[in-house]
Order: sequence, then structure tokens, then C-alpha cells
Amino acid sequence: MHQHPHILTRDTATFPPFMYLGHRRKLLPRKLAFLTEEHLGLVIQNSTMGHSSVEDATGALRLYLSHQVEWETYAGHPLAAYITDTLVDGPQHFPLSIYLDACNLPMKLVGWRVLEETTLISSLSTRQGNMRSMDNAVTFDWIPFFQEIMARRAPNVGRVVIAFDGARFRMAHSRPKCGELADRLLLTITDDGISADDVLTKHVVEESVAAESVGRMVTLKEAASIFEGASKDIHKTADMLGVYIVVRRGGGGSRAHRKLFGRLNLQRPEEGALCLTALTPELRKHSQSIITDLLRVGADKGEVVKCEVKERAEARSLVVTRDILLAHRIVKEGGIVLNYEQMVVWYRGVTVTTTA
Repeated sequence: MHQHPHILTRDTATFPPFMYLGHRRKLLPRKLAFLTEEHLGLVIQNSTMGHSSVEDATGALRLYLSHQVEWETYAGHPLAAYITDTLVDGPQHFPLSIYLDACNLPMKLVGWRVLEETTLISSLSTRQGNMRSMDNAVTFDWIPFFQEIMARRAPNVGRVVIAFDGARFRMAHSRPKCGELADRLLLTITDDGISADDVLTKHVVEESVAAESVGRMVTLKEAASIFEGASKDIHKTADMLGVYIVVRRGGGGSRAHRKLFGRLNLQRPEEGALCLTALTPELRKHSQSIITDLLRVGADKGEVVKCEVKERAEARSLVVTRDILLAHRIVKEGGIVLNYEQMVVWYRGVTVTTTA
């Protein structure tokens, strides 16, 4: 008979928030029917025919899901450790399509008159003391990076699409030829008058497993606990965390909030979105540092930010953009959004590991 691992068992009779203080202040379990009615407004076990095992199981599962973050934090995140021990190579998620909203990123095409020689370059500023300087900027090509991440097992990247808006080449004598720059690496340019935003959103909708994807709302501190658990248990493995977190800006906020929101591309309330992921160890660390910064400026007070937990397994598309409105549309349709800063963090992590 299959034995369910003890560390993965969740019993409502032993979870302190579901228990009560009895004689001599000893914690005692409450009846399942009492818990479902109090926490869920769900009435069970009231049939004259006796208990229904299906009804009891459903009620227990819904209780767990309603307190999942708190429960896993209390248990010490054993699920992450169990996955690491049993799935050493990491989970095999559905291949992720990566789309670059290239017109809204500091990237430009070079050598595009000959498709086989086309490169996509950016300039990274170098740090001098506490200042960033473009005087000694390093120019680099994204193409080898994309080829490298598609060759890796995790995260499982199926293809990369570099998308330009046709309006960018309206005044040019000629325009780049669309096609395959390398294996599974595509260059596409929209027809004049057709928005790249609409094309990218259409791709995400077609690949989405759930229309109008809605996750579970958590506090900023609960979001921090998710990544803290990951940092202890799976910090060396790519794409092992089963969720990602969508951060949106609420109303209000001080000058310190606004300065940080500007860096995170969340300038306007209720617009835009920032996805915090653990697709790579470097992105996991970066996500954790963002949450730390938000907590430092008191963004956990009131409705300054809103955090939504979504299942990583449901994500099929990832869009890299600095466009606030496009980010909002992509997240709404179940896609992951990274900004340029996050993409550079990913790039640097890959560069370090391939040259080490």
C-alpha cells in the first residue's frame, strides 16, 4: 500500500489556528463541521444518513487552501524540501514561450538586412562608485543568451519570439525580414497599423490554460514567507517554486513608496503589474530583495500594494516589457511579465554560470 509522506500530511486537528484552549490551556482539536461553518460558511455533516466522506474531504481541503500560506510557514515549508529530495532535476513544466516587446525595451537590431547575421544588442551601464555610467557601457548580444536558456532543462523554454511594432520601420528604406534567427528563436514585425501589444496579448490568450486567470490574494509578509521558504529549501535549483506572485500598486503611498514604484514600473495605481518568480536562483533572490524593499518602506500597511499568488504550472507565456498597460493585459490573461531589469538579472546569472 502507498504510504503518504508524514511531512506532507495536513491535519485540521493539529493546526493551532483551528484548535481551542482547553483545560490547563492545552490546545484541543475542533470538529470539522464547526471549522467549515466558521471559516468557510459551509455546513456539512447535517444529513440524517450520516457523514459523507466526500463532503468531509472537500471541507478539509478547502480549509487547507484558505490558510495554505500560513499553514506551510508553520510547517516549515516541507513540500519544497520534499520536491528537492525526490525530483532532483526539477519539475517538468509545460514549455514556456518567451515574447520580447522589443519596441519598449532598450534593444536594437543590427545586421538585419541579412537574416542569418541579425543580432539583437543592448548596452549595460557599468557601476562607478555609487553611480551608473554609460561612458563605459558594455554592449552585448542577446541571441547567445536565448540559445543558452532554450538548451537548459529549467526553466523549460520552448521558444523565444522577438516582436517589433511595424510602425518603428515606417520611415525606413526597408524593413527586417521576419523569420528564424536560430533554432526556435523567431523575429516578427507587425504590419503597419497593427499594434505589437495586441499581437502579444493574442499569443498569451491562445496559450493560456485559464481565461481571466485569478489567483489567491496574500499579504506582502505572506509573500515574503513564500520566497523565504524557497531560499532555504530550493535556492540552488531553477524553477522549483510552484507559484509566482503578481504585485500591483494600490492607492495612496508616500514619497518613498512612489520612488520605489517608479523603479519597479508601477507608477500608476491599479495599472501595471510586477511578477516575482523563482524561474532561476538569481531571479528568486531578486524577487526576495524587491519584497524586502517594499516592506522597508512600509508598503505592507493598508492597500499600498496588492499581492496575488498564481500557480506556476498554469503559466504558458512570459512577456518582457516596460509597457505598463501591456503588463496589465498579459497578467490578466494568465501570462508572466518580467521587466527589463529582471531580464538583465536572468542574463547575468546565465553568463556567470556558462563562463565559470
